[in-house]
Amino acid sequence: MNIYELKLKLYHDSCWSTITYDYNLNVQVNSVMYYPFESKLVATATINAENEKILNEFVNHFNKSYPSKRKVKYIVKFKKNGVYLIYFESEYDLSISSIIYETKIPYWKEKIINGNENWKVLVFGKNQLNVLLERLKQIAKIKNFEINKIDPFKLSPESVSIEILPKKEKEIILKAYELGYYDWPRGVDLDELSKIFNISKVALLKNLRKGEEKIIKKILMETN
Repeated sequence: MNIYELKLKLYHDSCWSTITYDYNLNVQVNSVMYYPFESKLVATATINAENEKILNEFVNHFNKSYPSKRKVKYIVKFKKNGVYLIYFESEYDLSISSIIYETKIPYWKEKIINGNENWKVLVFGKNQLNVLLERLKQIAKIKNFEINKIDPFKLSPESVSIEILPKKEKEIILKAYELGYYDWPRGVDLDELSKIFNISKVALLKNLRKGEEKIIKKILMETN
């Protein structure tokens, strides 16, 4: 299974991101959490605005644009002029974040510039990549995109073992990869792998997850 880095520039006309164009704002979305029982997102973002008056005008517009779902809860002004942190709520349905959650994307970054959303996501396998692109096309206009294939196992064995992975994690991940654990459908399951290493399924999964996390972090550092 291959890992892909997908970079997208899209225009999402039903989203609050389009409002930012009217106020010449640059926005870095820092975090997003989904509250399913209320069908809403709670998020934080860093905003670059010309001055506080323009930011307040944007906030008023944001709140009025969808009163039942959109609400800026807090604003924090940084010491650096023109930089603010906002904590806000917005709609979940038909949002790009809803697709990110539902397609189980493990890593993403979002910047909003000139009313366009610029996304960088990490995608596991062609199937997940195709599903993500197809769903995005249904709710937004994709202006351009770039797909880069990333193979963590092209890293030299020395760099994987010495720099980021303890010996046991490396052995388990490379054996899992060799036997098709990361293929679809899988060529081997957790029960079979745990028997090969003579450890419990829980211990095996822990080693896999810890190793995978370290590899993903290394990929992200090398591609940023």
